[in-house]
Amino acid sequence: MKFYGFDGTGQKTLEAVGQEFALTKERIRQIIAKMRDQFPQRVKLSSLPASMEALDVLEEKIPCLVEDAQEALFAAGLTAKSFDMSGIVSLFEFDGEAAPFEIVELEGGAQLLTPLGTGQFVGSINSKAGKLVSRWGVTTVSEVCSQIDTRIAPDLVREILGGSPDVVWLDDKRNWFTLTAQKRNRLLNLIKKVLSVAYTIDVTALRKAVSRNHRMKGFAPTRNVLANFCNAQSDILIEGNLVKSRGEVAYEQKLGGIEQSFFDIFTRIGPVARREEIEEECMKIGMNRNSLYVYLSYSPIVERLAKGVYGLIGSSYTLADVEALTDKARGRVLIDHGWTSAGAIWTAFHLNSANIRSGIFNIPKSVSIYVPDGTYEMSAGDELLEPMKVRGGVIWGADKIFERRGGDAGDIFVVELNGGRKTGAFEIGGLDLLDRYSDEHIRQATTSASVEALSST
Repeated sequence: MKFYGFDGTGQKTLEAVGQEFALTKERIRQIIAKMRDQFPQRVKLSSLPASMEALDVLEEKIPCLVEDAQEALFAAGLTAKSFDMSGIVSLFEFDGEAAPFEIVELEGGAQLLTPLGTGQFVGSINSKAGKLVSRWGVTTVSEVCSQIDTRIAPDLVREILGGSPDVVWLDDKRNWFTLTAQKRNRLLNLIKKVLSVAYTIDVTALRKAVSRNHRMKGFAPTRNVLANFCNAQSDILIEGNLVKSRGEVAYEQKLGGIEQSFFDIFTRIGPVARREEIEEECMKIGMNRNSLYVYLSYSPIVERLAKGVYGLIGSSYTLADVEALTDKARGRVLIDHGWTSAGAIWTAFHLNSANIRSGIFNIPKSVSIYVPDGTYEMSAGDELLEPMKVRGGVIWGADKIFERRGGDAGDIFVVELNGGRKTGAFEIGGLDLLDRYSDEHIRQATTSASVEALSST
């Protein structure tokens, strides 16, 4: 009993059992061998009714932490106390068979009970998390779960990730996190670009800035998550709602050639300017027009202040400065819609706490007839995400996307829906999205092909 762990205290070595009964290891081995010889060969311990009932409970529960499996057995009335899982593994070893599950050691000392042969998915979780953090800078447990083939509960993923000394949780629910050991972090690179120009910036403005980058398409960590991410960096300081660099960083070290040109132009003509003026200055230095539109739309150091009006991030200007450059007849659009060149309807929504929570949006009546009821396969860039449903001119299911990719009150949420193909796409960002969808020149310049071509140069 003691050696095999059938008493619930876990498997023990010959030496440990011998010390307990004041016998030698050899004597314990002889006793065990004699017991096995006398045991009826036709009887399989793992096939006894109590054993089968315990296995049924475990098969429903796993993959799970060992302590959760122990609690499940106790709750089912199958054990009188916490029963060490190695004792159940011994049932099968005693019968000369392999147990249908295995125990995996996690970083931090916790143990995971998982179906036999699937223990490697622990490594898969850490690998997926690393790739997501490298791509986005931060990610969510929900996003990691969506990338794994094995059925696994979010709470268990949290436990597995939490065993790593590199994980930093960024919200109270332990859904958002980053990994400190990840050498490549896109979000951190974007933040340092902004701080090389602004030095000090409000976290809300910083969030808008880093969300402009085309590679952050469809991913929008909340203000609180972004602030906690910054606070986890040794060279960034958080004071209230302000984000500061702990030391001055020369913008030449962080910005590429085109962004340095933008910085120099704004420094020369002023912190706020109309697009036409910026375009004229860029043409003077030989900048490609497509490059101009791409960086006006995506660079984190440029801020879109009104339709056709831009400023350098972190610069000092007044509302009067912006209004003086704004065509008031155009107004400031918070919601709009139209057609894409691919024949899809696009609609821009202003996010608030209610529609983030519900995930429900009304399609404008003037175009709803072109968006028939049904399930639409949704994507962000080249990734497929949870589908959305359209019923009676209403979009349902966006809350699942916000849970995975973020979204905050004040953001612009643009949805493309192709009624013929039952496919769709979405973006989350700032007012720049409206320019990209409503202005055909900017839209053509900021297509994926154009942006990637520039990014590779």
